Amino acid sequence: MKIDYSNIKRKLESCRCREHGKSPKVTVAGDKLSIDCCCDKFRTELTKKAGDLIAEETKKAIMSAFK
Repeated sequence: MKIDYSNIKRKLESCRCREHGKSPKVTVAGDKLSIDCCCDKFRTELTKKAGDLIAEETKKAIMSAFK
């Protein structure tokens, strides 16, 4: 089962901070994501979104494994 972390990275980097208008820098190392943001509030939002995106990608990987 392979999770597409580059897709998750792309989606997270397309987000912008509502306060500062900046995009995050997301780094993928193996199966870990590192999110560098302008503020803690934005990091909290992105961490939640990353969890949702990882769950979605995991579901896709599992479904494709059973096809």
